[in-house]
Amino acid sequence: MKLKENDSLEFQISYVIDKFGFIEKDSTRINTTLESFNNYMKLIIEQLPRFTPAKNNNYESISYTIEFIGRFNVKDNKLNHYQYEVEELFFADVDRIPTFKDCEYETKKESLDCFHEKMSQHIRQHFNYPNKALRKHIQGIVNVQFTINIDGTVSDIITKGRDMENGSEILEKEAYRIISLLPKFTPGHLNGIPSSAKYAVPITFKLH
Repeated sequence: MKLKENDSLEFQISYVIDKFGFIEKDSTRINTTLESFNNYMKLIIEQLPRFTPAKNNNYESISYTIEFIGRFNVKDNKLNHYQYEVEELFFADVDRIPTFKDCEYETKKESLDCFHEKMSQHIRQHFNYPNKALRKHIQGIVNVQFTINIDGTVSDIITKGRDMENGSEILEKEAYRIISLLPKFTPGHLNGIPSSAKYAVPITFKLH
């Protein structure tokens, strides 16, 4: 894969900061097929300084997953950074993730697979393309982040549109509505104690 003038490169990079504040070995994940780019970004992440570790609700140090979402473009034969955002993902940090009522499996992977499936079903069931967005041919992706609290309720819903020149607030409002309709969850646990956890999901609005 080679990039030419005016090409763009979208990427997702994640890594784990362990409970001591160090980058966890072999935790870096990059989704591009450009090996040179991947190796360069891994080198940068490896050189990050020691962090103050994250804390759970009981003020205990825990590991913490960071995900970078961004895009570069090629201009004058150089890779130019022009979009970048950071999301906090906490599902990886709890022993037992929050679950829909019928997704309580023995293993974390089974529970997570079921969670993703039920979340997709919920979005499809409640999805309603805003008429104003249809009339104005507005489409794009809205990233949504929210917290599932220790009582199973959803709060702190944050929406951010991307890949849209204008009209993102229309789609963000609909994405917020969809997530606000989520049912009450069985809360996540850390060390046997109920714990809040953050989750992020993209909602795609595409005109056919």
